[in-house]
Order: sequence, then structure tokens, then C-alpha cells
Amino acid sequence: MPRCLCHVVVGTIYNLTSVDDKKMTSHILNCLDIVTRDHPQAGVVVLGDFNRLRDAAIISYPLKQVIKAPTRRAAVLDKIYTNLHDWYDVPVVLPNIGRPDHRAVVMSASVNTKREQGQDVTVVRRSQDSNSKVKLAQALKNVNWTSLYNMQSCQEMVACFYSTVTSLLDLYLSPLIVKPHTTDKPWVTDQFRRLIRYRQYALRSGDTARFKQFRNRVPGTATHKTTLPEVL
Repeated sequence: MPRCLCHVVVGTIYNLTSVDDKKMTSHILNCLDIVTRDHPQAGVVVLGDFNRLRDAAIISYPLKQVIKAPTRRAAVLDKIYTNLHDWYDVPVVLPNIGRPDHRAVVMSASVNTKREQGQDVTVVRRSQDSNSKVKLAQALKNVNWTSLYNMQSCQEMVACFYSTVTSLLDLYLSPLIVKPHTTDKPWVTDQFRRLIRYRQYALRSGDTARFKQFRNRVPGTATHKTTLPEVL
């Protein structure tokens, strides 16, 4: 899945010709607002039989209608509106399947997708090992600050304090160099990456038990239940 996306939302529509265009369009946009309010970086695909629904408001959402070939006789009634058009090939319209007189539509992921913008950056962070934190706290507790209290100037005291604390930090919580990507999501933490490395190593090693253990520990995308307005 593209790094820039956190979720993919798929909505299916059947627009009766008897339904008022404004009500149907309002319903679709309201549903999109509800979902994208919780997941503003979601990919959106709204598809189905729109008949002759006026779609200016949907296109200005903004979503792009990607089906150009007729899907029923000479009319484009079956449509796909999406913000993922850069990640998919132009949909292919195929002969109808079974009795329906609507043609089938296939939209496939592009194999020539442009590389996402962004780059790896080098960041220096301190270890977050819990045992080392306990040792650091104990070492700070045992520091003899007598020499600091005997100093004559504030500058000397500050320098002594920072030198002592920094040396202990370097000893117990040594700096680590990590290279996150500029487009990483906030939940892609060092622990997240570490669990993935352990999981993949177990997979390559054929250790099924450990693979399942780390697979279950890798945080997944949470499932959210969204209450949508009543269908027209």
C-alpha cells in the first residue's frame, strides 16, 4: 500500500433514477466527510451504477472519475470516483457477465507507479531500554554533588551538572542512529520497526512459532466502526 495512505475506503453506490440528485449527492458527500474526518489521509474509491447522476460536487471533493468508455450501450453509467488514480491503470471495460446488460469494469494497480516523494533522514535518539532507565535512575541517586555545591559561580555549577548527567546518559542510554523516512506515519516507531525485523527474520529462518509470536505483536491498522446516515 502506498506509504502516503493510512486507510483505503471503498463505497458502493446504486443510484435509482427516481432518487433526487441533490439528496443522493448530499448522502455520498456526507458519508465521505464522516470517514475522512477520522482518517484524513485515506484513499477513497466510490464506485457503482450512478446512472445519470450529476457529479460536479463529487468531482470537486476532489475525486476523479476514471472510467471513460461506455458501460451500457453508448452511456457511461458505471463509474469510479477516486483520489488513487495515480496508483492505478486506466480501467478496462469488458463484456458483460451473465444476464446484466452493463459491461464489467476492471481497475488494476499500476506496476509503473511513480515513486513517492520523500527521503530517509538520519536521527540520533537515545535508547529507551527500561532496564537501562532503572540503572540510570540509581546512578543519579548515588551521585555525590558535594563538589558542585562548593563551586563559586553559577556557570561552573551548570557545567558540572550537565557534564555529570550527560556522561551517565551516554553510559546507560547510549545514543542510537536511526533512519526514518520523511513520509513515515507517527505510529511507525522504532519498536514497530524492530518487531517487523524480528518477524521477518523468523519467517526467513523457518521458525513458525516465533514468526506467529512477532506477527501478533506487530500493531495492525485498527478497525473503526463508523455510523453512517440512513441510506436513501
